[in-house]
Amino acid sequence: MTTSRDWMMNRLRLFLASLTPQNINIALAVTFIAIAIISPKMAAILIYIIMGLALLKIIYSTIKRIFVIFPLVRKKIITRGWRMVVHTRKFYAISPTTELFFLLSLLIIPVIFVVLLIWQNLSGANVLIAILAITLSCAAFFDIKGKVSWLIKKAWARVIGKLLFAGIGSVAFFIALAGIKQSLYQMTQVDAKHFPEFVNLAATLYTPIIYCYFIGFLLMTMVVIEWFAIMLPMSISPLLSSFYPGKLARVSYRLRTGKKEPSDHTPFQPRDLLFLLRIFAPLALVITFSYIANGLSATTDGWLNKTIISALIEMHYHDNADCQNLPWNTKLLRLDKDTVSVVQSTETGGFTFSKQRCPLTSVMDNPQHNP
Repeated sequence: MTTSRDWMMNRLRLFLASLTPQNINIALAVTFIAIAIISPKMAAILIYIIMGLALLKIIYSTIKRIFVIFPLVRKKIITRGWRMVVHTRKFYAISPTTELFFLLSLLIIPVIFVVLLIWQNLSGANVLIAILAITLSCAAFFDIKGKVSWLIKKAWARVIGKLLFAGIGSVAFFIALAGIKQSLYQMTQVDAKHFPEFVNLAATLYTPIIYCYFIGFLLMTMVVIEWFAIMLPMSISPLLSSFYPGKLARVSYRLRTGKKEPSDHTPFQPRDLLFLLRIFAPLALVITFSYIANGLSATTDGWLNKTIISALIEMHYHDNADCQNLPWNTKLLRLDKDTVSVVQSTETGGFTFSKQRCPLTSVMDNPQHNP
């Protein structure tokens, strides 16, 4: 009895030892082929069952893995989110100088309403509005300066800033070069290739002006982005306040200051109203700068144009030495062997340019040169 039992146990042990994955797969394949030969419908049902079990196993493994990594991802997102909030708070931090100009602007605004509505003094209101524009412009200037200074401290911002400003400088130079060439052609009706030195000099001098326009455009882009960043939460805050009336105010205070809201905190404090002025301060800076630039352009436009034309004439035009059909004291520039560009002074102190025919001859052949 013991011998037969031992024999059976040995056979069972050998059978289990032979159940390798390869043998099991072979056995399952042979069984499936046999079932398919006997009953194809049963084989199809087995296929669906096997596919369903495999799909369930994949779903189970995926869900299990999600539950494992979700806490880590959630912690990372929360950490990155609060880190971004801290960086944003530092980016929008108001320096004492900027706050001073904002508070001065905040004091001027009610005075303007008093002077305009109660006293009805329009000239006094205009003076106060000009002062308000100046204080807001100063506040915007120092505010932008603080933001740029904060960005410069970042290594990635330095690289991006260098690439950005180098690209803007190159684009500004080419735009200035194209503008100078077009202006010269409209003024002289001569291709700019005849004025290489003047074109390069004028483009170099005009590049900083185009550069400032690009910087102004970037600043206005920052203003628009800030407007959307401020207006979007303000637009959805009434909806969220109906669901979370107290919590929303506490979270907003925590995001803005990094501290818990005190129990005695009252809304609409002067410092809390500064963000409204920060929306309009860059716009005031741009308007003030445009007003000053237009005023300077109106007062110096004639003098600047006359100076530019005089420099062009001095650099490229010379006294007549070979044109018999033109006065001897005429300023001209030879374009080809038969054509010259002639500049003449007007009674108003300006200059006119024209093209004249002038066959190329020697100086001694000109009768105006020989007495």
